[in-house]
Amino acid sequence: MNENDLRNNKEALQAALKDLIKMLKEATDKLIIGDISELEGLDGTVNIVCMAVEKSEPEIAKAVEPLMAEMIASLEILARELRVFQEQNG
Repeated sequence: MNENDLRNNKEALQAALKDLIKMLKEATDKLIIGDISELEGLDGTVNIVCMAVEKSEPEIAKAVEPLMAEMIASLEILARELRVFQEQNG
């Protein structure tokens, strides 16, 4: 995934956001059972997608707002579960 490939390409950006949301949910599910392997690389993927949205034309950014909101909600859930994991595992 490349920021330049996503920028100003609504369909590619929507697909990337859907994939990222799925990855975040899978990482959360695995984290709940103690598996942190899915966390590796997520921050870079999130950064690429967010930068592509930020640098896209306003109408494209507006079109992906609902998916961005869902991604942010998924990130918040993952962050909450990560705090729980860290509290339980030192």
